[in-house]
Amino acid sequence: MDALKKLERDRETTGQVVVVATTSAATVRARFLQFVAAAVIVCALAAASAWGVWRLLSAPQAVGGTPRPPESPPSPRASAALPPPIWETAAAPRPAPPPGTATRAPRGPATAPPGVIAPANVSPAPELHLEAISSQDGVPVAVINGQLVREGEDVDGARVLRIGADHVELDVQGKRRVIGF
Repeated sequence: MDALKKLERDRETTGQVVVVATTSAATVRARFLQFVAAAVIVCALAAASAWGVWRLLSAPQAVGGTPRPPESPPSPRASAALPPPIWETAAAPRPAPPPGTATRAPRGPATAPPGVIAPANVSPAPELHLEAISSQDGVPVAVINGQLVREGEDVDGARVLRIGADHVELDVQGKRRVIGF
C-alpha cells in the first residue's frame, strides 16, 4: 500500500511514472540457450578452419607433379668421421649347433695358416662390461669395467664413440663394437 501511495505522490509532483519490471525466467532461459548455440557454432567454425589449415600444411608440396619429401633438420650426432653402426656392417650371427652336438673348444692361441705371417703386435680384444648409463650435467656418461667415461674417451684400449639409452658403441682395434646391459 505504501508503494502505491508513493507512486501517486511522485506522479503528482513530476508527472512521470517510473515502472520497474522484472525479466521472466522463460526470457532468461531463452537468452541463455541463444548464447550457448552461438558459442557452439563459433567453436565448430574454429575447429573446421584449424583442421583445414592443418591439412593444407601437412600435405606434400608438389613441384612438377612429384611430391617433395618433408625437410628434416640435420642430426646433431651426424658426422662423416664415424663409421656406420655395427648392425649395418656386421655379418649375421651363426646359429647355435643342434642340441647333443659336440663342439670343439679351441686349443691354445690361434695360428696363421702356413705361408701367412701373423702380426706380432695384435692383442686380443679386451673384455668390456657395461655397468651403468646416466647423464652428468646434460652429457651422457657410462660406467664400463668400473670406469666412468664420456663419448670420445678411452677405456681399456677401446674408444667410446656413442652412448645410447641402453648401449654403448665402441671402437675396439679399428672395429665397431656395441655393448649393452
